[in-house]
Amino acid sequence: MSNKLKDVFGLFFENRESESTKPFVQIRYVMATAIGLVLILSFTTDFNIHFIWLLLGIGSIIDAIESYCNKEKKKQVFMAIGFAFLFFIIFLT
Repeated sequence: MSNKLKDVFGLFFENRESESTKPFVQIRYVMATAIGLVLILSFTTDFNIHFIWLLLGIGSIIDAIESYCNKEKKKQVFMAIGFAFLFFIIFLT
């Protein structure tokens, strides 16, 4: 793989210093399942994806907590909190 391709993958896919612990992986699966169910329900009803923003915000808070527990860079923790704030603002509007 070329260096340019690695740089592009680094922009879109997160390279973590340590792997996620089992509880965080399980929470991530539950959140993905909940988002999938909300999407399916929104397709069958009136296509209201309002609550997906709330679930994405909660997922970002979980990412921030995981980054803090793994003692990763503060930039990564603040970025996750920033995304959570953005998702919550979108949810409230």
